[in-house]
Amino acid sequence: MKQKKQWFAYLPLDRKGVEAYLNDQAEKGWALAAEQDGMTFRVPFQETNRTDLRYHVTCDAYQGEKLAEIVAEKQVQGWRPVATINHFDIYESMPCQESQTLAQGRSKRLYFYAFRSWLILLLLATALTAIAWVNQIALPFQPTWYLSNLGVFLRCTFPVFAVGSIYYLLWLGWKCFSREDRTPKRSGMLLRSGLQVAAGVWLLLALVALLLDLVTNLLAFCALLLFLVAGMVYGYVRLHWGKTETFYSAISLILAVVLGTALLLSATNPSDSRAEVGNCAWRNSVSDVVHAEDLDLHPNNLQAASYEQTGSLLVTRTDYWESWEDLSLSSTVYNCKGGVFQSSVVNQILAEANWTQTESKDGQAWRRQVGETYYVLLVQEDRVVTLSCDQPLKVK
Repeated sequence: MKQKKQWFAYLPLDRKGVEAYLNDQAEKGWALAAEQDGMTFRVPFQETNRTDLRYHVTCDAYQGEKLAEIVAEKQVQGWRPVATINHFDIYESMPCQESQTLAQGRSKRLYFYAFRSWLILLLLATALTAIAWVNQIALPFQPTWYLSNLGVFLRCTFPVFAVGSIYYLLWLGWKCFSREDRTPKRSGMLLRSGLQVAAGVWLLLALVALLLDLVTNLLAFCALLLFLVAGMVYGYVRLHWGKTETFYSAISLILAVVLGTALLLSATNPSDSRAEVGNCAWRNSVSDVVHAEDLDLHPNNLQAASYEQTGSLLVTRTDYWESWEDLSLSSTVYNCKGGVFQSSVVNQILAEANWTQTESKDGQAWRRQVGETYYVLLVQEDRVVTLSCDQPLKVK
């Protein structure tokens, strides 16, 4: 017999649409081939010769009802249980037996569960943002949002999340207050189920972005990511085979271990930084910094230097400072991957103070002076450099 697999990750509130979809498949000669309970994205169908095949769908088990009594009652009415898949209790009509048409009223509990799912997603996203804020990681509403992976991710994707949330809440409100319980179209069901899966993926990617900000050691990050992915796969397998009794506790434990380990690594392995008083032998080994010699300055007797590199995958920031007997110089170098981020960096720096644009052969340049400190801003393609010195600086 021919078989096919179809998308089936629909929302419980679309129960009537799922029932209509299964009956439409039955009329076309396709029967649901699921043999066991579980949760999955797709379900198998196989060809059937039955012309009297019909389906009835409820969400009783999802609402905590006593399913055994309900199944016995359905069998008396001519319906045989097939499986419970993705919160849907699916029944098929018995062969050569007339099945009673069953009407099912609205359930307030389903509306509560639907709103609760969105609220849990929002609370988890808020928790990730709070962890980032406590660890002084740039957030999307802050001027330096481009210096954190979480800030970049949320800045770029939050509008889409907001639009999806507005649609979902408007649809939920319409379902809740509408007097007519219409059968939803499959296109709308696909959209809402797609939003549900996309929201889960969005939250997982936000977690990965936060891990990137917390764990600077690449090997440690890869180990945490592998553990997280393995945990997700393990959880999906348990859902797929219907073993949901410990799923939520297992996933909660995995997330707690991953975040706890990331926070511990963040505290014990800070960003790439160093500072030293005296000769500073490492001075010439660091990259993306500006030394006094690079500016045709020749001070005497280096006394101290410091270096720190932070940022995201798209914008890295390198802060360097050196103090000489007769000179103090600091530089901040931004390496941007893309003109959008370069413009964001430049606009943020220009907005902090009053700069005067000046001529430069290699790109754009600005100057300003505050007391005895001289500042220069240079923009060369996707590289942005800010300099400050206690002596006037020349711009080439």
